[in-house]
Amino acid sequence: MKEFEAKKSAWGAVSFWSIVLCIFIIPIFVLILRIYAYKKETITFYKDKIVVKKGLINVSEKTFAFTGVFSVDVSQSLSGRLFNYGNLDIDFVGRNDINTKYIKDPIGLKNYLETKIVQRNAIHTFMN
Repeated sequence: MKEFEAKKSAWGAVSFWSIVLCIFIIPIFVLILRIYAYKKETITFYKDKIVVKKGLINVSEKTFAFTGVFSVDVSQSLSGRLFNYGNLDIDFVGRNDINTKYIKDPIGLKNYLETKIVQRNAIHTFMN
């Protein structure tokens, strides 16, 4: 028969280092995973298609028809110009849902896409 039982207090688990771990280390780990996920996302252009790959654990791949581009606009913030990234607004022939935010070397992509620009009247003629 027990005469006395001593239990540990939950407050013993709370220490300076456990607080530091929860406040700083875990968010840094999450940030590193997000950075790695962004760096793994690719948009690959082929002659007739665009392939978008993204994800670390849940990897997805989408393929779009690449029939041409009507226009391309680049917007860069000050930090974007300093670190060579930016957002592109691409008016594709048809409708494509491609995330072109925070693209590395946006001017290079813009120059590539400008070689694929088609005239609107050429598409209209092709459709009739």
